[in-house]
Amino acid sequence: MISADIPTTIDPEASALAVRLGLQPALSEMVDHVKRNVPGLMSVTVEFAPAYDTGEDGILILGLRNAVDPSNEDCWEQYRDWNIARFSPDVWRHINLILISHNHNGG
Repeated sequence: MISADIPTTIDPEASALAVRLGLQPALSEMVDHVKRNVPGLMSVTVEFAPAYDTGEDGILILGLRNAVDPSNEDCWEQYRDWNIARFSPDVWRHINLILISHNHNGG
């Protein structure tokens, strides 16, 4: 288990959408899961995602990782499997995870 003491920023608009949709507990659980299970995590940002092609507003959980790491794909796949097993489609269709790898050479 990885330290859950990761800087986290939650956009008020994303939080308001989660409350309006009744998804605040699920969002909190998803963010905590990411913080405990993604190696090299530097920060988590939760952003409001306005509707474009989907017709529905959504929420993005952005995880910034410390380095480019091939396990990035494994982390996302493990999160996806956990998310699908834990929540109904009515929950996870509104909240998406994006893991971003950052290297110290400007990438």
